[in-house]
Amino acid sequence: MHLSNFRRLLQTTAFACVALTATLAHADALKIGVSNAYVDTWRSQLLDTLNAANKKFVAQGITDDLLVQSGNTDVQGQIGQIRALINSGVDVLFVIPSSETALNPVLSEATDAGVKVFSITQAVTAPQVYGVMVNQTSWALGHARWLADTLGGQGDIVMLNGLAGAPANEERVRAMGNFLKDYPNLQVLNTANGDWDVVKAQQVMSSVFAAQPKIDGIWVSGAMSEGVLRALVAANPVTWPAVTGDTNMGYLRLWQKVMQTNPDFKSVGVFDPPGIEATTALKIAIKLSEGREFKDGVLEGENHNFIFVQDPAPMTADTLDKYITENEDKPDSYFIDYEMPDELVEAMFK
Repeated sequence: MHLSNFRRLLQTTAFACVALTATLAHADALKIGVSNAYVDTWRSQLLDTLNAANKKFVAQGITDDLLVQSGNTDVQGQIGQIRALINSGVDVLFVIPSSETALNPVLSEATDAGVKVFSITQAVTAPQVYGVMVNQTSWALGHARWLADTLGGQGDIVMLNGLAGAPANEERVRAMGNFLKDYPNLQVLNTANGDWDVVKAQQVMSSVFAAQPKIDGIWVSGAMSEGVLRALVAANPVTWPAVTGDTNMGYLRLWQKVMQTNPDFKSVGVFDPPGIEATTALKIAIKLSEGREFKDGVLEGENHNFIFVQDPAPMTADTLDKYITENEDKPDSYFIDYEMPDELVEAMFK
């Protein structure tokens, strides 16, 4: 055979081997579905971050592109989302649940079909489902302790809750209720729902300020503090209440601006990064698919199926400028985000 023909044969064979390897890798790639029943800025960033993290594994042939079912719907709608993903043949299912209990039967359908199911950001009570999330009780109490300490354990406060019925919201509300039992001099003037929506939070708090102009503190269930502060700026009370804040850039920039004219305004930025739970669940799902096993003691909770991720320490007025400068290119809608380092995920496994 002529040398040039032999070289062409080698090249053709090599290309064929590469193509076959890619095909086999794709055939073995994890098929991951995501069900989300409520759309807001925080969850939209979560999905974007999860998709970006997954692209790295797609490039390695470890996973396929995500199959995402996302939209504003009720429990029955989310059950439909989950069944559609099961029927599509997913190997792994990530659920951002709309209820702690109502999804359990359809999640059992998934696990019975051999699907590994992860509840991310919020808990469900199904014992066979892995939960990867911030400890919502600890998260709520971090806000609560800061507010109680700032007010010296007494004063009139308002509670602005998130989306009624959502597992994270219900757990935070329960934690706050139990916490207040130890602070009889902290009186709750008003409790309202802001649905984790900045615009609604501003509307709700504007009505609250009009009816109750003297408020010492406001406990906010995350993701909507910017709306609270906008309403507070418009009301411009004689004495500004302390506000538990979050860490989206819109709130941080407004907080910085308010401090210029009201240096006594007190707030705190409690982190709830949209990507930390979802990307951790992704890395864990891949390791479990490889046959890895958790170390003893990693799985927590009554059913030993929860993995709690740790948020960074809260932001204070002293570190506000630093975080704003570091994220100056980000839009107001952006929540400061983190991924759990690979080495910490690896440390969970034997």
